[in-house]
Formats: sequence, C-alpha cells, structure tokens
Amino acid sequence: MKLWTAFFGPRLYTKYGERREETKIEMIGNNLLAIGKGFWRTVIGIWPLALSVQLWRGSITVQNFQFWIYWTVVGAVVGFAARFFGRKIDEQYKKFAVIFEKAQTGDSQSLAELKSYDYDMGAANLYDFQAAEKQLWYYAAPPHPANPLVKLISWLAVKSFGLGAMFPGSFQLLFAFAQDQILESRSKLITERNGKRSVLKTAAGDLIDTIYLDARKSGQHYGQKLVICCEGNGTFYEFGMMTVPMEKGHSVIGWNYPGFIHSTGSPMPKNVLAAADAVMQYATGPLGWKEEDIVIYSWSIGGFAASWLAANYKKVRALILDATFDNVLHLAAIRMPGILAPVVECAIKEHLNLDVESNLREFKGPVRIYRRLRDDMMCTLFEGSEEDILASNRTNYLLKAIMQSRHADKIRSHPDAIDNWLAMSPSSRKRAYDQAPKEIRDIYFLCEYYFVDIPGQHIGPLPVSSFDFPAPMLM
Repeated sequence: MKLWTAFFGPRLYTKYGERREETKIEMIGNNLLAIGKGFWRTVIGIWPLALSVQLWRGSITVQNFQFWIYWTVVGAVVGFAARFFGRKIDEQYKKFAVIFEKAQTGDSQSLAELKSYDYDMGAANLYDFQAAEKQLWYYAAPPHPANPLVKLISWLAVKSFGLGAMFPGSFQLLFAFAQDQILESRSKLITERNGKRSVLKTAAGDLIDTIYLDARKSGQHYGQKLVICCEGNGTFYEFGMMTVPMEKGHSVIGWNYPGFIHSTGSPMPKNVLAAADAVMQYATGPLGWKEEDIVIYSWSIGGFAASWLAANYKKVRALILDATFDNVLHLAAIRMPGILAPVVECAIKEHLNLDVESNLREFKGPVRIYRRLRDDMMCTLFEGSEEDILASNRTNYLLKAIMQSRHADKIRSHPDAIDNWLAMSPSSRKRAYDQAPKEIRDIYFLCEYYFVDIPGQHIGPLPVSSFDFPAPMLM
C-alpha cells in the first residue's frame, strides 16, 4: 500500500457480502477527518454570513485566527496519523488498497474487482462513464432588476445558507446520522437486487453516484421500461422514492445530486441538470436503452431535473411528477419574512431558479401529475378552510400550465373549469362530468388524464398501486 493511499485513499465501508469493522485507531482518524471536513464545508458555505457577523461584533482578531488555525492543524495531524497507522494494521484495507491502486492505472481486472467493495467513490476520483457536453435547452430567467445592494445580499444569502436550505441533503451531517441505514440499504440493492453501482462524470466535472437495476430479464413486461428517478432535496437513492418503480418490477436508475453523500460538487441548478443529463446519456449509451422506453419519475424538488430532461429528450415514454411545484419562488417567498421579499426574489431568479412550469411547457409527451391531498409543503396557505388550503397547492398550477400550453382553445371560454374540477372530490367529479355540457366534459376528461389525487402528506413514498404510466398522448 502506497503512502498516499494510506493517508488520502478513500474510506472503505465493506466488501459486499462480508462483514467489516474498521480498526479503532482508523475509525478515530476517519471520524476526526470527517468532522473536520464537515466543519470546513459548513464554514465555506456560510462564510459571507459568518464574516459579516464577526465584523459587526469586532471579534476578528489575530488571536482568534491563530486559535482556529492551531486546532485545525492539530485535528488534521491527529486524524491523518490515526488513519495512516490504522490502515497499516488493517488487512482488509491493505487488500483493498492493492486493488484500488491497480484500478487507478486503468487495469480492467482491478476495476471489475473494485465493484465488489463499498467505499467512498467520490474520494476515489474514478468514474465509469463521462458525459459529453451538449447544447441543450435551458430556461434562463431575464436578469432581475434589483439594485446592486439587493443583488449582493441575495448572492451572500445563497452562498451562506440558501443553497443548503434548498438542498439539505448536501449537508454531510445527514449522511453521518444515517450512515448505517444508507450503507445497509445500498448493500441490499447490490447483493439482493443485483444492482450495478457506477460513477458518472458530468459535463460540469462532478462525479455522480448512481445505481442501476436491470429487470429486462425478469420475464415481466414492467421490466422492459426504464424509470429514471429524480429524488427530493433531502433523500438519496439508497432509501428514496426509487423503491416505488422498483417494487412495481420496472428497471430503475437512481442517482444522488451533486454534493449528496458520495457525489461531488454542489447542487446548484446547472450542476443538477448536468448530473441528470449524464444519467440520461448513460442510460441511452452504455446501458443500451431507447429514449422511447424511458420514463422520468420525480418527487418534490426532483421535478425540476425531471421536467428539464423531458424538455430536452422529447421522445421519452412519459414524465411523472409527484408532489411537485410550478416554480420554487412561490414556496420560498411565503416561508420568509415579508421584509426580505426583494432579496428572496432576486436570489431565486438569479441563482436558484427552479422553474418546473417552463420546462413542462416544452414537453409534449405523456404526463402524469400526482397531488398529495394533505401536502403542507406544496401549499402557500397554512390557515383557513381545507378547500382554500388545497387550492393553494402549487401542484395545481402544473395542471393549469399544461392545459394552457396544450389545450388553450378548450379552456378559453371556460376559465374557471379547471379550478372547479380541482376543488371536487373524486365522487363529485364523476357526477359533475355526467351533468356537464360537452365543452366542460372535454376539459374534465383532460384533467383526469393528466392529474391524480393521492391521500396523504408530502413525506412518504407514492403507493406502489398508484404508480402507473399515462396512456399515449391525447391532443
């Protein structure tokens, strides 16, 4: 084992099918370094806010600076030393290190052997597929007409806490708290489900951790369709919404956003889209799937990447949006103090513009939209009648957008028909359909085609029995 690997090599969790326990000294070193890494990633993330506070308090002194530098160096020295000596007496790691070092030279046998290990793939800087840079459509909001001070504050807000608040899964503390559950779930996907774990390098330079389950040989027709899953802002493929199409029997790809667990980078919108595009290129390239046999399925904030993929790969079999918003600005603004409205609007439009509606208008294929009936995360009203709260659900606006872009001629003379239908219970909709004139029935029919109500709250997987592909496109 080389000195470099002993000090800086990726952390080894286990060999699939075997039990591994790190040596105590190696565990101490790895944990110290993980805490330090998490701390400095947090500092880097919040430095604009922290610097402003410290300047205001007048607490930036040479002594304070020396204090932090001293303990950072001490922690790093102790951590790396403990890791080094722990790995030197760890027979399992030494065996892994030999394979890892050969794999770095491009040795095909070692690269194949490496697949039998669960390790920190992001730190290994090895990848299985590199996405090509393509000229794809991207909705760019016009420059926000804010004054320079508001633009500066909005930039500082995004760089300090805004991105982390929008994508909490990027905080490594989540992985630290749920590490055992994540590793166990990943192991089951590979050993029990025959999953194939791969690392994709995006056009933006990030490394994306993915899992692929091929059900084409299962003998069921479900396995002949591939479902690409786009997770929420705090979930991972290891225990996210990927389980729904997997339990249904479909072939599935799950992937973790940039900055999530072992994926590198940060979940800025264009990095997220580059990751989604890498997954699609991987599916239609090495995995051999036709675009027409791919379904893009998302939950919550995943609707941004999913709708963008559908807008650019227009031949996909279907787009499925579960508990998704039209534009994140509406949800962000309502959750922040009114005095910060100009800053929030500028921050979203210039840096975090997750505009699902604009993406959706570009796609003309089959779409299924699921609305959770007690989804407080997607609503902009928190008090009032149940009817008013449900009417504020931003998922409603996806149905309105798709009806306006595809069937404007049908709804022009009946502007209230969609809102009326959205407010009805399933039994009321049936009665209303039977009693309505033909023009209204046509609108209700299309609403039923695109939109499905599901009991329950925002958190939690879609019932497997409710997961289904929409029929070929109606026009």
